[in-house]
Amino acid sequence: MTVHEGLADETPDGVDVGSLLRRSFAAACITVLAGLGVWGAWRERHEFPIALLALGVTLGPAVAYAFGYFLCLPDVLGTSTKRDMRTPWQRWSDYARLSATFAIVSTWTGWAVYNPTSQGGIFMRSVSWEETLAEVPIFTSLLLGAIVASEDYLVQSMSRGEARDRKGWRAKARWVVHSWGDAVIRVLTPSLSLALGGILVLISLRPWVPQLFSRRFEWITAEYTDLGWLPARLLREGARGMCVLAIGISLLGLIAVLAGKRGETIRRSHFLSVVSAILALFFVCDFTFGWARLSRLVPPGLVFGVSVVVWLLPVGLWLWRGRGGGEHWNRTRLAILILYLPIFFFTVSFLIPTIQIVPYYVIELIGLLFLWWGFMQSGWQGLERN
Repeated sequence: MTVHEGLADETPDGVDVGSLLRRSFAAACITVLAGLGVWGAWRERHEFPIALLALGVTLGPAVAYAFGYFLCLPDVLGTSTKRDMRTPWQRWSDYARLSATFAIVSTWTGWAVYNPTSQGGIFMRSVSWEETLAEVPIFTSLLLGAIVASEDYLVQSMSRGEARDRKGWRAKARWVVHSWGDAVIRVLTPSLSLALGGILVLISLRPWVPQLFSRRFEWITAEYTDLGWLPARLLREGARGMCVLAIGISLLGLIAVLAGKRGETIRRSHFLSVVSAILALFFVCDFTFGWARLSRLVPPGLVFGVSVVVWLLPVGLWLWRGRGGGEHWNRTRLAILILYLPIFFFTVSFLIPTIQIVPYYVIELIGLLFLWWGFMQSGWQGLERN
């Protein structure tokens, strides 16, 4: 039985109970997120950075999830889309590109409204305009490159569909996102991605190497986000293991690049592609939910539990359902991508203050994303040659 057939048979009235339960659960989660955002922003209205953070981790994702699961791609929850003639790939592309447009506009508007030269608050030190303006195009490129990369990932097993002649601001926005993002990922060839990723990860972990195998190891999201003793210990030890694994996969990526053709077996390893994905998603979730714990909307321990589920559940589904392929697997992948899209948007938008506070953390995260992209592209090339 598949994930999308899972909970239900149809009732005598023809109602798909499984689809109804999935939609009800999604609607309830979206409502809770939106409610927390509005309540948190109102509660912290006199402290703008915290209010902005509360909206960023709740209301923004709630709106994105509502559009993704109920308007743009409702079939991932089991709803019929007979009236929409676009393919699932086209609908994902439209949704992701327009969401990225709104994310970029809202993020940079938010940073403009919040004067980054002001002191104190959650950022612990002043953030200069010069640093911010220099970093904006870099992180925008990272976000848009990820959108186009997701399209390239899905098209490996989905039909693009026929090109559609469109006009208006939405068509222009989609074109800008694709043109910018496509230029980024075309530069990031498999070898370059693996080399850059490996170097960035090894550089970023240099300050932690002496502590990795000692009892003095500390991890920033475990130490400074008000976690209790047990969650902090679990996160600290988990981060330690992930850092050791990141060093190993970085070295393998660099060896594969330096070995040239003799390194093709390593570069095209499906196992390394999966491991790099698990690592990248761990650090994306750790980053985003670490900031979410600072918003003080819900107990930090509860946020930590949610972050573990958000990381492990999609990874488990990916490993389990990916073996079967087919239409249900495509729907599962789209559902997971919708789940992670707002999380990734938040990650990229908050890289700016974070890189000025803990630069090594951000460098490691970007390096792991490059490694993931490099191993994934190498795997595609191997399939095409076979």
